[in-house]
Amino acid sequence: MEVSMMQLHPNSQTPLYRQVADAIGKTLNDGTYRPGDQIPSEDKLCETYHVSRVTLRSAINLLVEDGKLKKMHGKGTFVSAPVFVETKAGGSFTLFCRQIGA
Repeated sequence: MEVSMMQLHPNSQTPLYRQVADAIGKTLNDGTYRPGDQIPSEDKLCETYHVSRVTLRSAINLLVEDGKLKKMHGKGTFVSAPVFVETKAGGSFTLFCRQIGA
């Protein structure tokens, strides 16, 4: 699968690692990668986005923290399956908020 190059702006107020994370996140949202798919190697992504390995790793770590990617030591980085949380209110977020007094 080919990763599309998003225009990055080094002089933007948005940190470069965040811009890279957003670009990778778009490929996760647009169906380029599906849950369980392995994303390209760090070398390939560094080449694609023209960023250093440090910047790329910061971007990937951000996506891991957000639960969008999962790192497997020695195997690579994979797209996480979406996590669905069922509330005790039967699925209604509004009802759940009312029950907890929010």
